[in-house]
Amino acid sequence: MDHLSYSVMGAYVLEYYHQDKDKLTDYARRFAELVQSVNIMDALEAEMVAGEMWSQFSPVFDKYNLFICPTVAAKGVAADLDYSKDKVEINGKNVDPMLGWVMTYPFNILSRCPVLSIPTGKASNNLPTGMQLVGPTYEDITVFSAASAFESAAGPFFSASNYPEIS
Repeated sequence: MDHLSYSVMGAYVLEYYHQDKDKLTDYARRFAELVQSVNIMDALEAEMVAGEMWSQFSPVFDKYNLFICPTVAAKGVAADLDYSKDKVEINGKNVDPMLGWVMTYPFNILSRCPVLSIPTGKASNNLPTGMQLVGPTYEDITVFSAASAFESAAGPFFSASNYPEIS
């Protein structure tokens, strides 16, 4: 996990950590502990990584007005996953339990892109699936229009029976 995540997520829970850390989940405590070791150079490095990510990703929008991808890279990740101690496996390979399966993470860093995540159906194990619609900077209307078009074609979002099973 990178220093930007420590800084952002850990900073939110740090106050509670100091008040009564026993009330926090293991992974929330871990973030609070990690953020205390982040310095300004770590934060600057994280911002530089975000800039490099943008320079690599932004050319997609020279050719396309929307980028579509899944929200997660694995089906069956437990809702109560504890990032600080649990393991996540994709296709027989252990991945980072915090970020190795979450496909929303790059767009949390590339916050200049409007992103909307919408349900798409259910996996073969009956868990919900979703997709992200990512637009170029300031193109929120494009993202909302695409989501509306998907909903019109697939039916209401919250009627899971309308969605096909995805294997």
